[in-house]
Amino acid sequence: MLEWICRQRTALRFRFLFWKHGQPSARPLPFSPVDPEAQAGLIRFQIYDDPEKRIVDRGEIDLSAQSFSIEEVAAFGETRYRKSIVLTDRFVLSLMDQPALQVSEKAGFGLTVSRTDLETFCWEWFVQNGIDHAIKLQETGELRLRRKYSAQGWEIAQTKFLTKIDFRVYEADADVRDEPRWRVTVFARSKIQWPTGVR
Repeated sequence: MLEWICRQRTALRFRFLFWKHGQPSARPLPFSPVDPEAQAGLIRFQIYDDPEKRIVDRGEIDLSAQSFSIEEVAAFGETRYRKSIVLTDRFVLSLMDQPALQVSEKAGFGLTVSRTDLETFCWEWFVQNGIDHAIKLQETGELRLRRKYSAQGWEIAQTKFLTKIDFRVYEADADVRDEPRWRVTVFARSKIQWPTGVR
């Protein structure tokens, strides 16, 4: 019951904010990694058509600087950076990072999966319960974190998946009380070195 309440409140809050403030505006940003060819992690994933419990795609990606794109997102009177990785031609994994002047100010952050060809809704919130550790608010999942200080403040520089983590992807107008239309699983031991210090 508590899981359903949390899920419903999160979805309603973001849909209300989108109605009140409009869809977030996004501006692509260039970034200049120190070493464009440096290894930036490894991600292993599987995508399910959830109602049918059918695997529709799977993959393993060796990440490099070219794997990422960054957008500056203005929403709800705040500025965040959406750092994205293309998993397949239809699914994109994104970190919504909001740099902070103090590490203690970063109480949590969102990771999302979206589709490139459809309007979808996905928002998985992670609560930081330690300077280098976060847990998934709904369902289960754990991440190890590393931060880096840049001109923007403290940014998330690395996420290591200590457990497998599911991302629930709904069609835009779906009732979040129902099961998600797709479920994207990122497997344990996946590690992402996120770009920082946007130019």
